[in-house]
Amino acid sequence: MKRLFQILLILISSSIFSQNIWEPIIIPDSLLAYNIYAEKEGILFIGATSNLGLTGLFKSTDNGKTWVFVQIDSLISSNYINAIRYNQDNMLFISATWGVYRSIDDGDTFEKVSPNTWEISKIIVSPNNEIYAVGWIGILRSIDNGITWDTLYDANNSQYFSDIDFGLNGEIYAVGGKYGQYGTGFFKSLDDGQTWEETGPEYGHLRSVQVNSVGTIIVSGFSMDKVFHSYDNGLTWTIVSNICADVLESYSENRLIAGRNINCYTGCWFSEDWGNTWINLVDDILNPDVMHISISPTNTVYIQSYYSSLYDHHLFRSINPIVSTNNNKYQSKIEIFPNPAIEKILITKNTGEKIDNFIICSLTGRKILTGKIYDNSIDISTLKTGIYIIELISNNGIIRKKIVKK
Repeated sequence: MKRLFQILLILISSSIFSQNIWEPIIIPDSLLAYNIYAEKEGILFIGATSNLGLTGLFKSTDNGKTWVFVQIDSLISSNYINAIRYNQDNMLFISATWGVYRSIDDGDTFEKVSPNTWEISKIIVSPNNEIYAVGWIGILRSIDNGITWDTLYDANNSQYFSDIDFGLNGEIYAVGGKYGQYGTGFFKSLDDGQTWEETGPEYGHLRSVQVNSVGTIIVSGFSMDKVFHSYDNGLTWTIVSNICADVLESYSENRLIAGRNINCYTGCWFSEDWGNTWINLVDDILNPDVMHISISPTNTVYIQSYYSSLYDHHLFRSINPIVSTNNNKYQSKIEIFPNPAIEKILITKNTGEKIDNFIICSLTGRKILTGKIYDNSIDISTLKTGIYIIELISNNGIIRKKIVKK
């Protein structure tokens, strides 16, 4: 992994690579895209407006070559799309102007699963498949695939939430801000959302929060020109970088993509060590003003960016995966059995190789289960029947395998 990281640094520093990090996703001139979702293999979704009178969800099944308007509500032809997310049961959730909608057939048909118009900016799925929605309305949660919703945090008129993530022991971490009031922008609940405590690194507005497999929290926001870590559930904070990041998306172990979009700042960065160091992803052609980031199962990075003005939205993707997923020479020597399995899987490894932590993801790339490995075994009894990707973090790098839960 260290060798790969050094090669990546050399490539990004070279003029050839610097001119070929990004390529545009060509969409019809009639569309103005304002977000993108690429985390389901073979399908791209965008929220967009059209000068043809259509505003809402558009879908591509040919890597962005052609786009089809998706009718979400038969009575409403204009539905501004704020958030797009799959859960672990392959259900698609859309937050739109007129509520939250759900699809069980990849967007061919939708049903409304919320009774009211909610100002929801992001939908997140927890490791135990609960649906969280955050925005100006506060923090909402559904434990029954969107049929009913509970309010975990009722925000006042000057407060909003923009992101949420989860600790190793069920902690809930949310970030946002308060206009006209002092606040740190970081909130945590240690009792499943019943009570909340506001902590945080400093006064300001936070936009993104992510938690890795060992519980390290990383936060960033548009009112700060730095990125912070917390190793103790948000009690104390350490500055780890002086980049201005508004958007953070994590993938694989300790890898992050960051983007900047507020107050006329621009930028996009990659980190392979959970934000301690960053590589600039700005090339000679594009210095993106990043609004949304989505990472495909093959590690292709998709961004929605303001290109030359606030009304000139563009979509780009990395020409190559930012980091290859097939980089570990030890991968074939790691064996997992039984596979398929019902309750537990066992791991055989090379002599002297150390494997401490694991991450289990769905085929759409969503993190399902994380933890430490004891006695070379992992309990998978809580997983639903299906196919998953397991990542084993060893002293030689990251090993990825498919596993089947019966």
